[in-house]
Amino acid sequence: MGVDVERFIRENEWLFRVELSREDIEALAEAFSGVSNPVDVAFLVRSRGCLTCGPAMEIARALEEAVGIAGKSGVVRIEILSLEEEQGRELSRRLGILRTPATVILGGSIRYIGTPSGEEFKAIVETIARVGEGNPALDPGTLDRVRRFRGRARIEVLVTPMCPYCPYAVVTANMLAYASRLYGNGGLVAETVELYENPDVAERYGVATVPSIAVNGRLAFIGLPSDTVLMEIVERYSQQEVY
Repeated sequence: MGVDVERFIRENEWLFRVELSREDIEALAEAFSGVSNPVDVAFLVRSRGCLTCGPAMEIARALEEAVGIAGKSGVVRIEILSLEEEQGRELSRRLGILRTPATVILGGSIRYIGTPSGEEFKAIVETIARVGEGNPALDPGTLDRVRRFRGRARIEVLVTPMCPYCPYAVVTANMLAYASRLYGNGGLVAETVELYENPDVAERYGVATVPSIAVNGRLAFIGLPSDTVLMEIVERYSQQEVY
């Protein structure tokens, strides 16, 4: 992933930006047209020492504009919280999120560490839409397993912005966490980690291919799993102590 993260980000700034025209914003609004359930989305940022917090805030504002056009501002609440201010610090402390930028949905059951740009922008849009529609859209057998699950697991989906398969893995993990809140014990957390901004995570797991998935601190799968396979992996690794 490279040693000099700051240099890489400066030389590849385009990777972390989402350029949307007015037509794009209006089309994006269509994705939120069916939303009826409340969705809180918080973008955690810093004003200093964070090269990609600016692009993350641009993404937050684009989503906020699209939500407004869709007439859903009272349902989907998007906030930008600074770790230099008390509200941002409190959320960071409560969830144990120390890296910025970070995106938090469902009070922390769904998290994105890094900038949700490139292909990952699709994943955050679909996640917000599905949560707002109250529909995890998982296989019925998977939903049954989520209902019966009594453990705790942190599902880390390791991605890069230009990976075409990564958003599908991200949404699958996110929907397991969402289903756990809806029907289960709430013990699943889905955390996406963008590896260009967080190369130490790639080094920790020895990851050279994305998407890769770790569960409770152990690399568990490389590639794109179905929701059934991912839930089986979660069950297998849920007894691990690292969380």
